[in-house]
Amino acid sequence: MNIAKVFAETAGKDPEKTMFIYGDKHYTFGQIEELSSRFASGLSNFGVKKGDVVSLGLPNCPEFVIVLLGIAKIGAVTLPLNPMLKHKELSFIFGDCKVRCAVTFEGHARIIGTLQESKEDDFFMIGLSGGEEGIRSTISDLASTNPLQKLKPAPIFAKDLFLIVYTSGTTGHPKGVMLGHDNVLAVAGAVAQCHGCLDQDDRYVCFFPLTHITGIVNFLVNGFLTGSSMVLMKRFDLGEYLNCFDQHKATVMGAVTPVFMDILAIEDLDQYDFDSLKRITSGGASLPAALYQRLEKQFGVPILEMYGMTENAATLTSNPLYRQKMGSVGVVLDGMAVKVTGEGGEELLPGSIGEILAKGKGVMKGYLNKPGLTQKTLGDSWYHTGDLGKIDEDGFLYIVDRKDDMINAGAFKIYPREVEEAILKHPEVADCAVIKQEDERMGQIPAAFVVLKIGAGLTEESLKEFSRKSIANYKVPRRFNFIDELPRNAQGKILKRELH
Repeated sequence: MNIAKVFAETAGKDPEKTMFIYGDKHYTFGQIEELSSRFASGLSNFGVKKGDVVSLGLPNCPEFVIVLLGIAKIGAVTLPLNPMLKHKELSFIFGDCKVRCAVTFEGHARIIGTLQESKEDDFFMIGLSGGEEGIRSTISDLASTNPLQKLKPAPIFAKDLFLIVYTSGTTGHPKGVMLGHDNVLAVAGAVAQCHGCLDQDDRYVCFFPLTHITGIVNFLVNGFLTGSSMVLMKRFDLGEYLNCFDQHKATVMGAVTPVFMDILAIEDLDQYDFDSLKRITSGGASLPAALYQRLEKQFGVPILEMYGMTENAATLTSNPLYRQKMGSVGVVLDGMAVKVTGEGGEELLPGSIGEILAKGKGVMKGYLNKPGLTQKTLGDSWYHTGDLGKIDEDGFLYIVDRKDDMINAGAFKIYPREVEEAILKHPEVADCAVIKQEDERMGQIPAAFVVLKIGAGLTEESLKEFSRKSIANYKVPRRFNFIDELPRNAQGKILKRELH
């Protein structure tokens, strides 16, 4: 089974059913099946074939869904690209992952066109609006002018790659996580089963970027499998989001801690109609106990906290619909396994804290072009998450802490070294360290400790502006602390535990 076949079967059951709503337009399963098939024909006519990598860097829009399915229909591999990525970040990714075609928008098209990797003879770009420089065609042209014909791509198998998703690493460089059709379908199906939504009655509201693994697996592919519908938001707007529960009778409130905090901060929340709401789902940073209790009191529906990572196609555990425990990220999904191990690799008893390991149908194929790291991470058939946790007698998992320095800011993961390197590029910065600090809204935020060169006159705002030139906005530290010297040990390693 593969993504394209699953979607075609779902669309065939009820082609007139609304798949998603975008603005004031409704798109049916049948329409998306036809448009994505035409787009796939266009890609194929341009020479894209099974195994080729096609980057997909668009904001949330109907075209994203059409392109994702079109790529899957010919057995090519989708490389989602966050539209906020800058030149340095794109340059590394394009250098690591040979991209055959880039589906892009005006902002990224200018950058991609300057990359050395885009100078290959067979590389081309497809634009969103038609105003992009250097494009060969547009999405709408390919999805409308190509004949609706039966594609004859090479056979697409379940274990074939569906996605390469880049996630930040402790080295400061992102890693390409390789996920197959089987990985993504297994996780999406298991989440649907765990949440009791194996039917077509649910309606989600998605403000998550579709370039994020959560947007693809927990929203799009979930709908591909179950036939549920979705309200797709171009970007997050709190008022618009809440209106969806009244106007479109949304049944699932899927969000992250900062959004839940904003919702509960509304004085006249009763102005919105939540009668259609069946459950709340939460990922990213864990919900504080007080916030969980307020959500429970306000809405009176099950709250399903989830836990996962890109390397396991977004989700590994979740609180099931039939039972929830506050503070826990739930039980392991069907088809997956979790254990907690000690320093020597031994499995620990319930209640003991250790590293969380995972295995099963959702675990990635490996890291692109990194056989050594893949072997280290998956060598014993278990994926080493780098997270610390414990499992209770009922099999519910609790996240205790991070084993490394990763910063979990809402739904985004940030690694300090990449941020440090961006700051250190400033000619007036002598030294720098970035740590995570607890934040009531985001769970965690990056905070920088900076040593300036003698005579420098930098301010917090000027360093923020400088950092935004080379890293995505969500990676820029919220706080800059100017100090005289960083604490280091005899080996020169920064003692981050002394920074607070």
